[in-house]
Amino acid sequence: MPVPPPAASLPGTDGAASFPGENDPAAPDTDHALFGAALLSPLGRDGLHHRLALAVAEPVTAFQAEFRLVPGESAPGPGAAWTDLPGAVVTVQQERGTLVYRFTTPPGTDVRPGRYAFGVRGARPAAAPSATARKAAPAESWNVSAFALDHPRAVAALGGFGPVPPPAAGTAPEPTATPAAAAVTTPAAAAR
Repeated sequence: MPVPPPAASLPGTDGAASFPGENDPAAPDTDHALFGAALLSPLGRDGLHHRLALAVAEPVTAFQAEFRLVPGESAPGPGAAWTDLPGAVVTVQQERGTLVYRFTTPPGTDVRPGRYAFGVRGARPAAAPSATARKAAPAESWNVSAFALDHPRAVAALGGFGPVPPPAAGTAPEPTATPAAAAVTTPAAAAR
């Protein structure tokens, strides 16, 4: 039996991410195949670091993790994306004013149970003057989808990155974890 990869850790969280509902007996109908915890932290004066620690509880295939982020004004560009998921391919594109980062596995690649980390370093979005702001900026979010192999079904998890923290002055403050969403059971999983 293969050994799972080392646990994904987020700085400022004692090396362990909290996954709501992961061992919650009060939620027997919740599909526990995927759990995530997001972290948004300042990166110097003009940058942000979006991170996701993901727990995969059973083998999956057709894996895709997606970040939807507001592009930075001071350095509009894709930023730098990374993951420790073996074989994952990272793509970025702009959709309706949002940068979309996708971390996918090639067709036929299975993802073993374990903990994986995903991240994007980018520029901080420009603050709109309150007098000229016409609509609120879209919320920054993440979602993960895959197909479980042990008990065939579609599985997913999703959540948000929370509000943009103030710029770091001098030394960077400890990042704080944002609330993460519990796993979402898709209609295919509910039918089993």
